[in-house]
Amino acid sequence: EKKAQIRAHLAITLFLSVALCVQFLKVVRQKAITVHRILGRITVLVALAATPGFAMPIYGLKGKPIAQYAEYPVIRAIPYFGIKGVLQARNKQIADHKASMIMFASCFFFFGVQRLVLMAMGPLHSGPWARYTPLGPRKAWRARADDLILNLSRAGACQVASGCAAHK
Repeated sequence: EKKAQIRAHLAITLFLSVALCVQFLKVVRQKAITVHRILGRITVLVALAATPGFAMPIYGLKGKPIAQYAEYPVIRAIPYFGIKGVLQARNKQIADHKASMIMFASCFFFFGVQRLVLMAMGPLHSGPWARYTPLGPRKAWRARADDLILNLSRAGACQVASGCAAHK
Protein backbone atom coordinates (compact mmCIF):
# COMPACT_ATOMS: atom_id res chain seq x y z
CA GLU A 1 0.00 0.00 0.00
CA LYS A 2 2.66 2.53 1.05
CA LYS A 3 4.98 1.60 -1.84
CA ALA A 4 2.12 2.03 -4.31
CA GLN A 5 1.38 5.49 -2.91
CA ILE A 6 5.03 6.51 -3.17
CA ARG A 7 5.26 5.18 -6.74
CA ALA A 8 2.09 7.08 -7.71
CA HIS A 9 3.44 10.24 -6.09
CA LEU A 10 6.74 9.93 -7.95
CA ALA A 11 5.05 9.13 -11.28
CA ILE A 12 2.72 12.13 -11.00
CA THR A 13 5.58 14.38 -9.91
CA LEU A 14 7.75 13.20 -12.82
CA PHE A 15 4.95 13.79 -15.32
CA LEU A 16 4.19 17.27 -13.96
CA SER A 17 7.88 18.21 -13.86
CA VAL A 18 8.49 17.19 -17.47
CA ALA A 19 5.19 18.68 -18.68
CA LEU A 20 5.87 22.02 -17.00
CA CYS A 21 9.36 22.19 -18.49
CA VAL A 22 7.98 21.41 -21.96
CA GLN A 23 5.27 24.04 -21.51
CA PHE A 24 7.86 26.76 -20.98
CA LEU A 25 9.85 25.93 -24.11
CA LYS A 26 9.46 28.83 -26.51
CA VAL A 27 9.48 26.52 -29.54
CA VAL A 28 6.49 24.57 -28.16
CA ARG A 29 4.51 27.73 -27.40
CA GLN A 30 5.20 29.24 -30.81
CA LYS A 31 5.50 26.33 -33.26
CA ALA A 32 3.30 23.69 -31.62
CA ILE A 33 0.53 25.74 -30.03
CA THR A 34 -1.93 22.81 -30.16
CA VAL A 35 0.52 20.61 -28.22
CA HIS A 36 1.02 23.49 -25.76
CA ARG A 37 -2.74 23.84 -25.22
CA ILE A 38 -3.48 20.13 -24.87
CA LEU A 39 -0.48 19.44 -22.63
CA GLY A 40 -1.36 22.53 -20.56
CA ARG A 41 -4.91 21.32 -19.94
CA ILE A 42 -3.71 17.82 -19.05
CA THR A 43 -1.06 19.27 -16.72
CA VAL A 44 -3.58 21.43 -14.87
CA LEU A 45 -6.09 18.54 -14.63
CA VAL A 46 -3.44 16.16 -13.26
CA ALA A 47 -2.29 18.80 -10.75
CA LEU A 48 -5.88 19.42 -9.63
CA ALA A 49 -6.53 15.70 -9.23
CA ALA A 50 -3.26 15.17 -7.35
CA THR A 51 -3.53 18.13 -4.97
CA PRO A 52 -5.57 16.33 -2.26
CA GLY A 53 -3.13 13.42 -2.28
CA PHE A 54 -0.15 15.76 -2.13
CA ALA A 55 -1.75 17.68 0.75
CA MET A 56 -2.25 14.57 2.92
CA PRO A 57 1.41 14.26 4.02
CA ILE A 58 1.34 17.93 5.04
CA TYR A 59 -1.83 17.30 7.06
CA GLY A 60 -0.04 14.36 8.71
CA LEU A 61 2.69 16.60 10.14
CA LYS A 62 1.11 16.71 13.60
CA GLY A 63 3.05 18.81 16.05
CA LYS A 64 4.77 20.70 13.22
CA PRO A 65 2.60 23.79 12.76
CA ILE A 66 5.32 25.78 10.97
CA ALA A 67 5.44 23.11 8.27
CA GLN A 68 1.69 23.23 7.88
CA TYR A 69 1.56 27.04 7.82
CA ALA A 70 4.40 27.19 5.29
CA GLU A 71 3.29 24.41 2.95
CA TYR A 72 -0.52 24.57 2.93
CA PRO A 73 -0.65 27.96 1.18
CA VAL A 74 1.78 26.71 -1.47
CA ILE A 75 -0.16 23.49 -2.14
CA ARG A 76 -3.43 25.45 -2.29
CA ALA A 77 -1.91 27.99 -4.69
CA ILE A 78 -1.23 25.26 -7.27
CA PRO A 79 -4.90 24.72 -8.23
CA TYR A 80 -5.63 28.45 -7.84
CA PHE A 81 -3.00 29.53 -10.36
CA GLY A 82 -3.74 26.56 -12.62
CA ILE A 83 -7.45 27.38 -12.92
CA LYS A 84 -6.74 31.10 -13.14
CA GLY A 85 -4.22 30.50 -15.94
CA VAL A 86 -6.62 28.33 -17.96
CA LEU A 87 -9.39 30.93 -17.65
CA GLN A 88 -7.01 33.71 -18.67
CA ALA A 89 -5.90 31.75 -21.74
CA ARG A 90 -9.53 31.15 -22.65
CA ASN A 91 -10.19 34.92 -22.36
CA LYS A 92 -7.11 35.70 -24.51
CA GLN A 93 -5.34 37.42 -21.59
CA ILE A 94 -2.00 35.98 -22.67
CA ALA A 95 0.33 38.10 -20.48
CA ASP A 96 -1.78 37.34 -17.41
CA HIS A 97 -1.98 33.66 -18.41
CA LYS A 98 1.80 33.50 -18.65
CA ALA A 99 2.22 35.11 -15.21
CA SER A 100 -0.30 32.73 -13.62
CA MET A 101 1.33 29.67 -15.14
CA ILE A 102 4.77 30.81 -13.98
CA MET A 103 3.33 31.05 -10.45
CA PHE A 104 1.66 27.64 -10.92
CA ALA A 105 5.04 26.11 -11.80
CA SER A 106 6.80 28.03 -9.03
CA CYS A 107 4.41 26.64 -6.40
CA PHE A 108 4.80 23.12 -7.78
CA PHE A 109 8.61 23.28 -7.92
CA PHE A 110 8.78 24.73 -4.37
CA PHE A 111 8.64 21.18 -2.99
CA GLY A 112 11.43 19.91 -5.25
CA VAL A 113 13.61 22.92 -4.46
CA GLN A 114 13.02 22.26 -0.76
CA ARG A 115 14.40 18.73 -1.18
CA LEU A 116 17.45 20.10 -3.02
CA VAL A 117 18.09 22.61 -0.24
CA LEU A 118 17.87 19.76 2.30
CA MET A 119 20.34 17.72 0.25
CA ALA A 120 22.77 20.64 0.23
CA MET A 121 22.44 21.13 3.99
CA GLY A 122 23.37 17.51 4.78
CA PRO A 123 26.99 17.69 3.64
CA LEU A 124 27.26 21.21 4.99
CA HIS A 125 26.61 19.92 8.51
CA SER A 126 28.56 16.67 8.34
CA GLY A 127 31.83 17.70 6.70
CA PRO A 128 34.92 19.34 8.19
CA TRP A 129 33.36 22.79 7.74
CA ALA A 130 30.36 21.91 9.95
CA ARG A 131 31.92 23.53 13.01
CA TYR A 132 31.80 26.88 11.18
CA THR A 133 28.05 26.71 10.49
CA PRO A 134 25.49 28.24 12.86
CA LEU A 135 24.06 24.84 13.86
CA GLY A 136 27.41 23.08 14.09
CA PRO A 137 28.04 19.39 13.33
CA ARG A 138 24.97 17.18 12.81
CA LYS A 139 26.04 14.73 15.56
CA ALA A 140 25.79 17.48 18.20
CA TRP A 141 22.25 18.56 17.31
CA ARG A 142 19.34 18.37 19.67
CA ALA A 143 16.03 17.02 18.35
CA ARG A 144 14.71 20.54 17.69
CA ALA A 145 17.57 21.22 15.28
CA ASP A 146 15.99 18.78 12.81
CA ASP A 147 12.85 20.94 12.79
CA LEU A 148 15.02 24.00 12.34
CA ILE A 149 16.75 22.49 9.31
CA LEU A 150 13.37 21.62 7.75
CA ASN A 151 12.12 25.16 8.38
CA LEU A 152 15.30 26.64 6.92
CA SER A 153 14.86 24.47 3.82
CA ARG A 154 11.29 25.75 3.46
CA ALA A 155 12.48 29.34 3.76
CA GLY A 156 15.25 28.76 1.22
CA ALA A 157 12.90 26.99 -1.20
CA CYS A 158 10.36 29.78 -0.89
CA GLN A 159 12.99 32.39 -1.76
CA VAL A 160 14.34 30.42 -4.71
CA ALA A 161 10.98 29.41 -6.19
CA SER A 162 9.26 32.77 -5.73
CA GLY A 163 12.41 34.60 -6.80
CA CYS A 164 12.49 32.66 -10.08
CA ALA A 165 8.79 33.39 -10.62
CA ALA A 166 9.22 37.10 -9.87
CA HIS A 167 12.24 37.30 -12.17
CA LYS A 168 10.12 36.29 -15.16
